[in-house]
Amino acid sequence: MGRRRVRVAASGRSELRQPETQAQRSVLRAARQQCRGQRAAHRRHRGAHRGRPDPPGRRCASREPACRSASWQPHLVHTGVHRRGRTRCRGVHARLSQPLRPSKTRDRCPLRGCRHPDVSHRLRGRADVRLRTRRDVGSPSRARRRSSLLARHAPARGTATARLTPRGEPHYALAVRRSTEILFAACVGVALILPAAAQAPPQATATEWKLSTTLGPAYPQGRAGVIWGRLIRERSGGRLKVNVFPGATLTQRDAAREFGALRDGAIDLAVGSATSWAAQVAELNLIALPWLVPDFDALDRLLHGEVATRLSAAVLAAGVVPLAWTGDGFHELATRREVRRPADLSGLALRVPAAPLLVETLQALGAAPVSMTSAEALAAQRGGTLDGEEISVAAYGTSRLYTAGLARLLLWDAHADALLFAVNRGVWERLNGADRDLVLQAARDAAQQATAMARKFSDAAALAEFSRQGAIVTRLTPSGKQAFREAARTVYDRWAAVVGADLVRSAEAAVAIPPAAK
Repeated sequence: MGRRRVRVAASGRSELRQPETQAQRSVLRAARQQCRGQRAAHRRHRGAHRGRPDPPGRRCASREPACRSASWQPHLVHTGVHRRGRTRCRGVHARLSQPLRPSKTRDRCPLRGCRHPDVSHRLRGRADVRLRTRRDVGSPSRARRRSSLLARHAPARGTATARLTPRGEPHYALAVRRSTEILFAACVGVALILPAAAQAPPQATATEWKLSTTLGPAYPQGRAGVIWGRLIRERSGGRLKVNVFPGATLTQRDAAREFGALRDGAIDLAVGSATSWAAQVAELNLIALPWLVPDFDALDRLLHGEVATRLSAAVLAAGVVPLAWTGDGFHELATRREVRRPADLSGLALRVPAAPLLVETLQALGAAPVSMTSAEALAAQRGGTLDGEEISVAAYGTSRLYTAGLARLLLWDAHADALLFAVNRGVWERLNGADRDLVLQAARDAAQQATAMARKFSDAAALAEFSRQGAIVTRLTPSGKQAFREAARTVYDRWAAVVGADLVRSAEAAVAIPPAAK
């Protein structure tokens, strides 16, 4: 208790009365707190009206003046403090190292002789202090009220006694005992759970894959990636989860690095462009040879025959497992001014993808090709320093380039492009037969939907919508295409040698078959 004092009342009797039982104490304490609160008896918590004199013939200890009433300080100790009748002892049941004697100030004495700051903690530990009083005024009525209160709550004494702490047990001992019981119960629970967990069959965990696409879902390539990932997740019941990363975000927006990341394991699945992956697999330049593929039907024949099988073998030899092919349309020409002959391209600054084959083709036609990002291209178009772009019809419509000054769209079918559904070799080898069939069939189904989407962007209805929006759409005739093909013949021959003469001849034979003879 430190510097605090507990003033206790001296008794006029020499005998000491035994304290209440703990069951009685809990009942009395609850009744007192309900009446006037735990601290109401202390003089510091009394109001001004508490010190007025009692009516004649009635003496109540609670109405005694603050300077005369015996102090009762339950805020310094806990359950060991209670107030009893005036004819009995009152106060703290604790065990002190000194006896109590009446003080000079009438019936109070301070606790002296102990300077340790933890005296209050020892008081809370239920030492044996009995405070006595010599006043008997008003005690018979208080004793009767106390007896009646205990009689009314007699049925609850048994349960209250079981909940109370034993008198002689310190708090730290109680805490140790309870901690030991809890620890023992926890050990028993773990011992029972571990054998059951060891016998339970292991649950299959979900496998997560990263799928990369160069473009977003507004384009056939990005949409194909989304469909492929969704089909894998649905058909596997959520066991195989695919996270799609559009816009080549896994390769710092560089489409040319996508194939290498897929081969090295940074990417698990990918829907790539043959034009972008041709830097790592030279045979893929076959599809983009200038004016090799005349239309969509010829592109489909090229990608579903012997040529596609040989291209897949080249991709597999490069370290990636190919699963499905689909056509992605053609690179058309969007310009500010009309272009109908190769001479019309002379000196035009045209934006092209960063593919050497495409760059050399435009240079052979007299244009000035440049490679830049989409943001740089948009700024150049608004500034008037960019005359046009070689772009797919899907990208032309999605980007609304006709609102940026490139209102003329020439459908010249110069370079075809294809989409390849591929898987990392390590991922593929870890799959069982059923999962391989599931992933392969999902890729084929997604490829069909991507083909339909690419064709829809180039059909008559889409071109008519461009015209209503202000674009001027022109389609080259076969004779007009022949003039451009002859102008770029040197480029065709040089890259045919890079691809392989035998493969190029097989491709020329495949695209030359008329649709009726398919």
